[in-house]
Amino acid sequence: MDDYEALDIELFYDARRGSMRARPLPGQKYPTSMVVECDKSFRDANPAGSRFRLMVKEKAKKTPDCRTHLYSRYSWGVTPIH
Repeated sequence: MDDYEALDIELFYDARRGSMRARPLPGQKYPTSMVVECDKSFRDANPAGSRFRLMVKEKAKKTPDCRTHLYSRYSWGVTPIH
């Protein structure tokens, strides 16, 4: 877990993908244009604009056309923030 760090995120509806996604809140280490790969069940259970803190790390690209994104383990919980 040494390579993970706490990050505040918000949920948003991504019309292109047709699903709820997570992105960093402004003013942190990562830009708001990045997405966070995390547990789908909590994303689907909360409305857009909900904010949480979770542990993330930067994930390497799988292919050259893939974009860099953040990753949080699916089995780890999230902490609601206001």
